[in-house]
Amino acid sequence: MDAAARHYIMLGRKDNDNNQQIDLDFTQLGGQEHGVSRCHAIVQITSTTVFIKDFNSRNGTFLNGYELHPMRQYVINDGDEIVLGRIQTHVKFIY
Repeated sequence: MDAAARHYIMLGRKDNDNNQQIDLDFTQLGGQEHGVSRCHAIVQITSTTVFIKDFNSRNGTFLNGYELHPMRQYVINDGDEIVLGRIQTHVKFIY
């Protein structure tokens, strides 16, 4: 089953010791060197809202400068800044 058919997207990095399904892999962006955990965060999608949840990452997940508490859902919106470890990304919703 691909990520589009599910209601979540796993963010992290793949390596030889990781059998977890990673949908958005930060390995090629220097994920390990920049503090991205193997299973760093999860984006969950409902019919009306998109959430992000830190998956007990070692170096944290930040939403618009605020450090997320592990395993709690936070609403994400178009234009939000998400930082995984030390890799900065932005949310862009395309309708």
